[in-house]
Amino acid sequence: MLLTDLQLLQPIVCDGIVGYINFICEDYVTMTFMDEPLPASMNSRWGRHQVAMCIYPQDLSKVRVHLTEKELNHPVLHRASDSLLNHHRKNNKKFGSRPAPDRNSRSHPYK
Repeated sequence: MLLTDLQLLQPIVCDGIVGYINFICEDYVTMTFMDEPLPASMNSRWGRHQVAMCIYPQDLSKVRVHLTEKELNHPVLHRASDSLLNHHRKNNKKFGSRPAPDRNSRSHPYK
């Protein structure tokens, strides 16, 4: 298996941990294995708690793409919303007066 064989949001198992691919580049991929919505009372910019791990080419022997029925029912594979939709931020009064920043802007996010 090669890194190029993996696709975004593809469910995989690595070292017995069930997750999905959320980033792919030439050097590594990242697999999210925990994706929990945060309570509305938390002042979080994105409203989610995500945990990911890097998978390097030398670790691909530990990756399985053919999941069992039990693994396919894992909660992390059934996300309720896309974290980039940013519903939590839109409903938070703290961020109501400012426009949402451009995701690619680092130097002047609110211009």
